[in-house]
Amino acid sequence: MKKVLFGLFIILLVIIAIESKINSGESKSTRYVNNACKMLKENPDWYLSLKASEDKWKTPIHIQLGMIRQESAFKHNAKPKRANRWHEFGDNFSSTAKGYSQALNGTWDHYLKSTRGALKSRSSFKDATDFIGWYNSKSKNNNNISLDNPKQLYLAYHEGWNGYRLKTYEKKRFLTQSTKNVVYWSEKYKAQLSRCELTGEADIYFKLSVYTDYFVTFLGYVLIIFGYLLDAVIFLVKVILFVISGIYSFF
Repeated sequence: MKKVLFGLFIILLVIIAIESKINSGESKSTRYVNNACKMLKENPDWYLSLKASEDKWKTPIHIQLGMIRQESAFKHNAKPKRANRWHEFGDNFSSTAKGYSQALNGTWDHYLKSTRGALKSRSSFKDATDFIGWYNSKSKNNNNISLDNPKQLYLAYHEGWNGYRLKTYEKKRFLTQSTKNVVYWSEKYKAQLSRCELTGEADIYFKLSVYTDYFVTFLGYVLIIFGYLLDAVIFLVKVILFVISGIYSFF
């Protein structure tokens, strides 16, 4: 019985590991932050994530990229550090922002509850693009902002829906340059994407390259699970035979 329970425990760990592998198997960075075509050809799973978010929430791919570039520069583990005070040691952070999207704890929790996605992570590119799409969709509904307007979308993204309504961004001069950056790179990425093949038949290549890797990884874990299940079955058979032989000898 202990061996069976151990086998079931291992299966649970493997299931968790599969979920972790799928997330950790994502592309984590890019060498081509200035070129959307090269970036997405280098990381085809990023394209799939961006396209899925665009289809679901309607924020164009180029605007998603412009916002991610401004927020995290495409770094999955980005966190805003602040200078330590004299009595402080180690890393200290100026806010709870984290990951590609730099989503704050409270906003991220709201997103998780709204989408019922408890296992989502801010360090996952797929989850980050879905978050940005979700947030911009709310900005459209709450503040009547067009999903083709990177400037206003980013202001609402930075200030929050209530802050945008109150125009708190007008008192923050640093946001002027940040917003210009988002608009500039959104338009630049849009122009680049219009000149490269990342749609139509190319989708087949992207999907095959991404899902083949996931399938191979999943198959490996299935074989591991099968091995433990086989051990558990053999153990149960031995137990049954032992019980039967005991009953037989008793009579």
